[in-house]
Amino acid sequence: MSLRLCGLVACAALASACPGSIEDPARFRDATVGLDAPPGDASAPDATVGLDAPSACVDYVERTLLPETCATAYCHGAAKAAASLDLESPGLARRLVGVRGSMGCRSVALVDPLRPEASLMVAKLRATPGCGARMPLAGTPLTAAQLECVRAWAEGLAGSLAADAGADR
Repeated sequence: MSLRLCGLVACAALASACPGSIEDPARFRDATVGLDAPPGDASAPDATVGLDAPSACVDYVERTLLPETCATAYCHGAAKAAASLDLESPGLARRLVGVRGSMGCRSVALVDPLRPEASLMVAKLRATPGCGARMPLAGTPLTAAQLECVRAWAEGLAGSLAADAGADR
């Protein structure tokens, strides 16, 4: 009985313990601030004061959400890109903006910056994506705030594409 009690206490202690150290605290402070609710949501804590919310979303999507949720070794990473969708390598905007989806989603652009809500990258993250399966396939569905950040990121990719084109000249 006491061994069982010790096990329960140990589990409780582990569950409430800090998961580790933060190597880059600014990444967490700036990129995920206010993600309990979409940027600009009046119900969110006033944590985004001094931050440009769309910029915070872009940073969060590119540095945290895509690498940790989508561009994993078995999904859309560079080495093994499911559906030929590499979300890890440089030049992401070139591979997404105006490019059609694959398999059953060929009629939809991966990213349409002029209509980000119609982008396949945004639609596939919703509860009912319209074609194919909801993403992440084996992970936890994104929150409303994360979805809004992906939408803002998709909208901003037109500027990234233009900047990439200017750098090539």
